[in-house]
Amino acid sequence: MGCGHECAGKAPGAGEALKLFQLPPDLEVDLIAAEPVVQQPSFLNFDEKGRLWVMQYRQYPEPAGLKLVSRDRYWRNVYDKVPAPPGHPDFVPGKDRITIHEDTNGDGKFDTVKVFLDGLNLGTSFVRGRGGVFVLQPPYLLFYPDENDDDVPDRDPDVLLEGFGIQDTHAIANSLTWDPSGEWLYGAQGSTVTCAVKVPGSEDEPVRRQGQMIWRYHPEEKRFEVFAEGGGNIWSCEFDSAGRVFAGSNTGVPGFHYLPGGYYRKNFGKHGQLSNPYAFGYLEGIETPGFKRVSTAICIYEGKTLPSRYDRSLIWANPLTGQVGATKLSREGLKWRGESIDVLLGANQEWFRPVYVDFGPDGALYICDWCDTNVNHLRNHEGQISRKDGRIWRVRPKEGWTPLDSETIPKWNDISSFNDSSARDGGDSLSDFPSINQRWAKEVLSRTRKDGDFSPKYIPWLFNDLENWFRDYPTDVASMTARYERLSRSRNILVYLSRCKNFEDLSLALEFVRPLEWEKAESVFRAVMDSPCASDESFRWCIWWALEGFCESDPVSVVSLLGEARVRSLEIVKEFLAPLVARRLAAQGTEEQWRAMKLLFSDSVDGELKGRLLTGLKAGLEGKDLATIPKEVIAVLPKSGIEGLPLRIRLKEAAAIEQGISVLREEKGPETLKLKILESFAQNPNAGALEAILTCLRNDELVPAVLTALSEYSDERVAEELISKIEAIPRGDLEAARTLLTSRLRWSQMLLDVIESGDLDAKYFPKDEIIQELTRHGDEAMNARVEKLFKSENDSVSTLDNELERMFAVAAKGGGDPLKGREIYLQRCSACHRLHGEGGEIGPELTSFDRSNVDSMVLAIVDPNAELREGFETYVVKTKDGRVMSGFIAQEQKAMIELRPLGGSRLILRRDEIESLKPLGISMMPAGLLADLSDEQTRDFFSYLRSDQPPNIRKK
Repeated sequence: MGCGHECAGKAPGAGEALKLFQLPPDLEVDLIAAEPVVQQPSFLNFDEKGRLWVMQYRQYPEPAGLKLVSRDRYWRNVYDKVPAPPGHPDFVPGKDRITIHEDTNGDGKFDTVKVFLDGLNLGTSFVRGRGGVFVLQPPYLLFYPDENDDDVPDRDPDVLLEGFGIQDTHAIANSLTWDPSGEWLYGAQGSTVTCAVKVPGSEDEPVRRQGQMIWRYHPEEKRFEVFAEGGGNIWSCEFDSAGRVFAGSNTGVPGFHYLPGGYYRKNFGKHGQLSNPYAFGYLEGIETPGFKRVSTAICIYEGKTLPSRYDRSLIWANPLTGQVGATKLSREGLKWRGESIDVLLGANQEWFRPVYVDFGPDGALYICDWCDTNVNHLRNHEGQISRKDGRIWRVRPKEGWTPLDSETIPKWNDISSFNDSSARDGGDSLSDFPSINQRWAKEVLSRTRKDGDFSPKYIPWLFNDLENWFRDYPTDVASMTARYERLSRSRNILVYLSRCKNFEDLSLALEFVRPLEWEKAESVFRAVMDSPCASDESFRWCIWWALEGFCESDPVSVVSLLGEARVRSLEIVKEFLAPLVARRLAAQGTEEQWRAMKLLFSDSVDGELKGRLLTGLKAGLEGKDLATIPKEVIAVLPKSGIEGLPLRIRLKEAAAIEQGISVLREEKGPETLKLKILESFAQNPNAGALEAILTCLRNDELVPAVLTALSEYSDERVAEELISKIEAIPRGDLEAARTLLTSRLRWSQMLLDVIESGDLDAKYFPKDEIIQELTRHGDEAMNARVEKLFKSENDSVSTLDNELERMFAVAAKGGGDPLKGREIYLQRCSACHRLHGEGGEIGPELTSFDRSNVDSMVLAIVDPNAELREGFETYVVKTKDGRVMSGFIAQEQKAMIELRPLGGSRLILRRDEIESLKPLGISMMPAGLLADLSDEQTRDFFSYLRSDQPPNIRKK
């Protein structure tokens, strides 16, 4: 639900707000509830009686009864204790509540309201079922029994799960829902929390995860599992009619489709790495041109009530833009794409904050609106939030829509008797209720069985009823059937596999195979690798994630399968699986895995495949001491070539080192090979190679790799050469060169010498940046020189305030030439930020951001420390050889970290060479980046930054 932006303005009254909405001419919006009846609504759903249940998240942003010990600059909190659950003597009630709203006469107005629960403390969502209500109140999943169905809990709740994180209340566990079978409860976790979830009293190890995921819990088996990892800051969990799982996102896509066991893109620098270090890849979200973050919540519309253009579309809520919109979905294989349809509801006002959407039994769309002019983490924590506001809106067709009538809802109340036998004997079926959204009806059937016995024996009649409804989507019906068959756990995997007709069913088969012994799993891998679906990139990753575990438990058998002539000839094996197996074996490197590696590089492997295997092997060895590689494996490596020579340099073979030095000295030598040799010398520095590496500075294409390699050398010749060539270094590499020059104390002293003497113009070193870098050495004499040389009497907070005021005024006027602004952007921002396909990947990607808010952009650029986003913190690394480097952590593994300093250099550091690693609490982005721009240049810059497309592409 988080977004991290500030907005201003005053919310109008509910009646006035209705007049300010914009929506398509064939839709109408109704106000269902408003303050004080609802405040901070964050979740809703409907029960079997057609009543609306609402979670009111009024305790946000801080839990009751806890003392804040510390808060980092990404709004992640540390509290003095773990809060007790409701019913415990130490429980401190909060302000959250669950309310029930009912339309008693079928006129479309919810005229009564009652409170089911009050005093929850960070309650995020709930579902009915099993004779009560499941409530998610992190760190707990609770169950409140209500056996007599009187809307009053029978007693204090049972604690089903504990250990969900509460560090960031924009991102805590949320969005409970039943899967279509009624067996599993599903939910989401956002990006900036960590969890260690377990069943209370269990001796099992907690399930630990950092960041976003979809999870599930089986109430009867008391089993918690992670379903999939990655995505955006998830605040939704949605099943479509085919049993697929979707969720919203705070990235540049409206949502993600999640496969079981899947790994998905997330901001790995911000939110941590995937839990499986051998995943080696991830799937993308639903690519939708022109979509701007965020979609706090989504639903897949299948209500059959709104105009047909919305059928089976993804409907999203975006609190930043104040819009609820729709995206038409399509897919090819497992890859989903989106195309914007229209905005169902928008206000162009800063008070409309839609945070949750779902559709009801009448097929209309219902929207939770926080109705707050501020949706900013930092400002909310500072108390700049209105907890008293909140509204629920309904979007429906303007013509031809009627609410559920007073006869239909009472008839539907007898759902408990609606089961397989009545349908089989000719009793009521879903088709007898044409006014009711049948997708909702199916959900009700799954969640209202008190005994949890909704096994596949109930499925045939349900499918018979739904078959006409799904007549346009026959493959989806088959897909849903397959999901239920899987849940029965009684089908032989090979029988299941023989019935698989499409990508999704095959991906489920792969998930099914993970716990099997290799003897049973092998036939499944043979079948899926030989399937036409194996050409699909996303499906290939599903195969890998199922196979990679066997690379640890039975690596020789895996390699033996891939080594069979027919299997080895398959494109998926040659191009994809075999290199990943080599990488996986090398990355872990057990004795048995090295034995398997030798078999992988058998004499029968042709040159093309061997090259791909070497690429995988090299990736697996990154950051590792190659002295651990057995001689038998070394023997199969090629002696030379683009892959062989660099690897042997890392193996410290004298002949390979001399050959590598010789290649670097060749003025017209092959650049591709030179780049790989430079990478090898970066991981295996050799004193004899320094002069050859320095000669490569004259080749602009090699400069980034040269700078990375030079970071491993302490020789003063490095500083001398860089200082003498600073004016000739390409613009895009200047940041990395400056970072390198200030990484060692002696080099920093040499740099100051030439600046003080006037031999080097200080203009090449932005003032705030060089002060930060030079003072990190902690040397008093150095600090005194920096103070004298760079600081002035005008350096003060008031100077920053004055610059902010000037920038706000100039940027607000608009105008400017985007072509000229692009040049300024390329000079000052593109080393770290990517916009319209240009730039680096150190800071946030800007294309999908809402760049129309000039005030927010000015604040972020002029004073980047004012509101830091998680993951862009600066870390200082001190190595045992005397280097001091700063940057953000791009990835962490057991044996190494990857540091990304300003300028984009990629530094691989072994853990055993690091002396200390500490966060600084400031942004990597230097302050005052635009301070020397004239007013005209400032307007040009913001003209480009606000552009929806590159300025050289004109709209027709």
